[in-house]
Amino acid sequence: MLTHEDLKAAVERVVGRPMDDWLDRYVTTSEVPSVPEDPGLFSQPSGEPDGDGDGIANIVEQQRNVSSPFLADTDGDGLDDGSEFANGSDPTATDTDGDGLGDAAEVRVHGTNPNATDTDGDGFSDSAELDRYETDPTAADTDDDGVSDETEVIEHGSDPTVEDSDGDGLDDGVEIDQHSTDPTTVDTDGDGLDDGVEVTEHDTDPTLIDTDGDGLTDGEEVNEFETDPNTENDEEEVRATPTATLTPTSSTTQTPTETVTGTDSETPGFGVPAAFTALGCLVAARRYAGQ
Repeated sequence: MLTHEDLKAAVERVVGRPMDDWLDRYVTTSEVPSVPEDPGLFSQPSGEPDGDGDGIANIVEQQRNVSSPFLADTDGDGLDDGSEFANGSDPTATDTDGDGLGDAAEVRVHGTNPNATDTDGDGFSDSAELDRYETDPTAADTDDDGVSDETEVIEHGSDPTVEDSDGDGLDDGVEIDQHSTDPTTVDTDGDGLDDGVEVTEHDTDPTLIDTDGDGLTDGEEVNEFETDPNTENDEEEVRATPTATLTPTSSTTQTPTETVTGTDSETPGFGVPAAFTALGCLVAARRYAGQ
């Protein structure tokens, strides 16, 4: 037996909207409206297969009992019902997945899935990626450095939009996975050499301040003493002779010469032999004077 509630539910399914108390006023009583309060309530689906032009035939919308055959965009979110069904979103909800982004914006602007809160599956919701981190909600690793966006932010504090957060010459993924260095610190071990310089130029350990364990930091060996930071040196000897590794100067020394100024040209002095000759003359002169 068809009840009044059954009739009301059937009518609401056809028109695609709540009837409120309209049926109660004009079906269960003898009152007859002279003019419909809402003419739209009395309209019928047009004879066209798709009366509202949303890409879905009227009969299909009625059978699905979800969207309205009278409205191209049932929820008014800017995405017509046909597009909503094609993308798996709810034509009666403006934000199907509840991620803070409207269905229309997800489909037409960002290219994200309106039916998934985290389109790329990196651990951040689509809205968080766009509004907070400025990352790509369709790419799990925005900067393509080998570390997912969430891992960079939550675990390492690195920038998910920059391959090399600290600018030391090593990508964040390389620092984390290959060298166990800090992707947010240029010089992880604080030895005075950038991580990238240690790895690419000196083959030293960027996590050890003194790679060869000789008591001299890698930075001291490279920048001050010019010794090999991978070969153990005698710390005391090196510190006592900072220039020990410099190319030694020639053992041949030149005797400086004196110059005589005040003439048109500078001329060498007499030198050692001339000095002895002058001294002999002085002694002979004194002897002669004493006679």
